[in-house]
Amino acid sequence: MRKIDVKKLWPDEAKYFTPWLSDNLGLLSKVLGIDLEMVGREVRVGPYRADIIARDKQDGAKIVIENQLTKADPSHLGQLITYTSRLKAKTGVWVAPRYWNTNRTTVRFLNKHSACSSGFFAVKLSVFKSGIRSC
Repeated sequence: MRKIDVKKLWPDEAKYFTPWLSDNLGLLSKVLGIDLEMVGREVRVGPYRADIIARDKQDGAKIVIENQLTKADPSHLGQLITYTSRLKAKTGVWVAPRYWNTNRTTVRFLNKHSACSSGFFAVKLSVFKSGIRSC
């Protein structure tokens, strides 16, 4: 197995990755343990746009998914918090290929100090290619 740079697979987040992720929410559902259903992509939240809005099939609660194809940065976390609060979503999901220790610490802090009915996830995006060749 060989790790692939996600930017080579999806050169543009909004044009390629967000549509791919919204079409493959089942993969994210398995990681989160939440049965996700697509609600909208690039959804307006005030003057901004949330990448993906989904809902939990079990209880109908909104879930905001903010993704990026570069190392996690605080601006995306800020966007996730803004969208989650403005849309009164139960869960915020941050998808990125790499996180700083401070990002993980911040997500833990948010979960510790948020209402029990809500939560935040930081999901590491990785893509691998099989090294199997045919002769």
